[in-house]
Amino acid sequence: MKNSIIFMAAVLAAGVVHAQQTPQTITKKTKQSQELNDATKGSNFSQIDQVGVGSNAEVLQRGLENASYINQTGTSARKQNFAKVLQSGHDMSNSSTQNYADVNQNGSKNEMYVEQYFQENESFSTQTGDKNLGYIFQGPNSDRLGQFNYAELNQTGDKNDSEIHQDGLNNTALNNQVSANDGSKGNTAYQDQISTNSNDKREGNTAISNQNGSRNESYQEQFSQVASIKGNYGEINQGDVNGTEIATNAYAVQTQSGTAQEAYIDQMASDNEAFQDQNGRRNTAVVEQNLFGASDLGGNFAAQFQRGDDNFVKTVQAGGNNTSLQEQRGKDNLSRTVQEFGITEGNYVQVIQKGDQLDSFVRQRANGNNSIVDQLGDNHKSVIRQNATGSALGNAILNGSNSATVIQRNGDGDLSRQSLGKARSDYSRRSREI
Repeated sequence: MKNSIIFMAAVLAAGVVHAQQTPQTITKKTKQSQELNDATKGSNFSQIDQVGVGSNAEVLQRGLENASYINQTGTSARKQNFAKVLQSGHDMSNSSTQNYADVNQNGSKNEMYVEQYFQENESFSTQTGDKNLGYIFQGPNSDRLGQFNYAELNQTGDKNDSEIHQDGLNNTALNNQVSANDGSKGNTAYQDQISTNSNDKREGNTAISNQNGSRNESYQEQFSQVASIKGNYGEINQGDVNGTEIATNAYAVQTQSGTAQEAYIDQMASDNEAFQDQNGRRNTAVVEQNLFGASDLGGNFAAQFQRGDDNFVKTVQAGGNNTSLQEQRGKDNLSRTVQEFGITEGNYVQVIQKGDQLDSFVRQRANGNNSIVDQLGDNHKSVIRQNATGSALGNAILNGSNSATVIQRNGDGDLSRQSLGKARSDYSRRSREI
């Protein structure tokens, strides 16, 4: 008993340390003034204003410190507007740095494309209406590394698609989508960041995706192809980041590879799905669903996969009929699951760990819960708390009918048939669909 108490205190302490790393505060950059006199001396300045439907605008700028502004207003089901900005060095081989692009479109079925090469570029895009497409690419210029780029894409309406692709280091991608929240098809956001080279900074990228409303989908992929690169950060927030709007039937995916990475998924209310997949060392993955803590909200699903050492994974779910699946392969990993307020329908937790010196902590409140922990290897620890009384874990009158199973096996071998293969397959399939 004494050892269990000491271990649980250590687990809780470790969970707090990791949780403090997310979410992070990301400072948005300020748009530049749309005035010719404010353009940097020696740079190019372009401004296009179009009112109506069926308009096209294309801008090509080469060199340093260029600025491009495009504003299009008009709505038509057939004659949508189109805008494209390309900023690069001469013949795509020379330096292209500190360029600025600002594109605004108001209407439906508009398309916007921005491509910026090399480093320290900024792109701001805003689309208001339905069924719009926004695409931003920032990356290397020939053999020059794409780094310190900033992309912000804002969309208001339904059935919009937002894509940001960044290749290099120290880049920031921000997607913000606000839907009508009327139960119709929501918006889709996709962020792809690849660290292919290294320099003295050797820091990862940052991706933030905030969505307001229901039936939204968000995908984040961050990959580090050089071992020295570390510290990618991903955050998906579905519902309102301020906690004033709910999110139902939302879908979020995060995949990361590298060292010391953080992935954070926030979802609110019910019937949401979240998937996280991390490959590397010292990574942190956190899923939080139904932040209201209401007993009549639930039906959320979370699956988390980690391969490597010294990783931490955490799921927090409130309400009933929630499912949390966690799988870790490596050593010195820690998993923590908390499910609360499951009064009417029980929750389900499944933890699978393979390796050495792995720790698992599961806490479930109220009744009808089921928890399964399967650990393969040496020196594992598992703690499951169900039916605990008191304000922290539940009311004794509402507790009961819970089930807990712990399987611990030494030596080599494979995990039981309770592996998360099906969940991983479903997540991979939907990821490819985007």
